[in-house]
Amino acid sequence: MNTDSQLELFETPEVSLGVYCFLLKPAEPTYSLTLEVKAAVDAHLKNSSYKNKLPHVTLLQFSMNVDHETRLHAAMKRVILPKNLGAVVEGIKLVKSNSTIVLSLSAQEAVHEFVENLSHALAIDQVLPKKKSLIKRTKDLRITVGKQLPVEHVDALMKTLEPMAMQGAVIFNELVLLRSEAGSGPWDTVATFPLT
Repeated sequence: MNTDSQLELFETPEVSLGVYCFLLKPAEPTYSLTLEVKAAVDAHLKNSSYKNKLPHVTLLQFSMNVDHETRLHAAMKRVILPKNLGAVVEGIKLVKSNSTIVLSLSAQEAVHEFVENLSHALAIDQVLPKKKSLIKRTKDLRITVGKQLPVEHVDALMKTLEPMAMQGAVIFNELVLLRSEAGSGPWDTVATFPLT
């Protein structure tokens, strides 16, 4: 009996996992205003404080077999994309637990309802290999402008950004699907879905 041949018959095909992320991109003028706030943070620190340059709200992050992308795209065709999906910018806020500066958002109900519908339409528990594949589902929506900043710079930064504090409605005009091989970047755009 050829043991090696028998083992070959039972070899598990190699699975190539990718980390995927659904983001909401804000429309103008919020998009440009966010870039201005981030540029002020970078100028203060004399470097790029946050690698992802795209102003966005993270919705879902999950791992998936890259071979299942066609199934994901098919599922997205059944998703009803909302028009004029929005929230309200309350101003600039410091998240002290990780020294991160964000644009705080309120009136999040419509976005959370969309995330619920998106999760259901994608049937994540079936499309993904395991339930634990859902890495993150954002509960507190925000737009990050400076992440994990040096603690000694935070107070001065907040004073610098006070005059730039924005408030008012924000509309999201695009749903973006990104993929990363490692989950920490670089991120490649897989697909975009207009929301207007």
